[in-house]
Amino acid sequence: MVKQSLDAFVARDTALARSVRSADAEVDALNHQIFRELLTFMMEDARTIPRAIRLILVARFLERVADHATNIAEMVVYLGAPRAVRAGSRYNVMSPRRMPSVTASVRLFAPSLSRIEATWNFTV
Repeated sequence: MVKQSLDAFVARDTALARSVRSADAEVDALNHQIFRELLTFMMEDARTIPRAIRLILVARFLERVADHATNIAEMVVYLGAPRAVRAGSRYNVMSPRRMPSVTASVRLFAPSLSRIEATWNFTV
């Protein structure tokens, strides 16, 4: 998800960004499933509690990574079309005429340590 959201950001691909947003629900469901299953193991055998708690924390942290990837994807969708992306969004719907143009230079470092540079014109 992180790679897809960064690829969507660099390529300004709103379709890819929307697919990242839809995949977040699957990650949330997996996190809840892992929690329920590990809770069952902890109730059956108290010796599994320390290990299960660590696994629950790992699952929660991975779910947060997915949430951050989703936030990046939401920004890509928002920057592609200035309108509300999510319910209760802090990003207000504004007329493109009222938004000044800004040029931002973004440097991203991929896991392979190859540098990706992109210049993106967008409005704020």
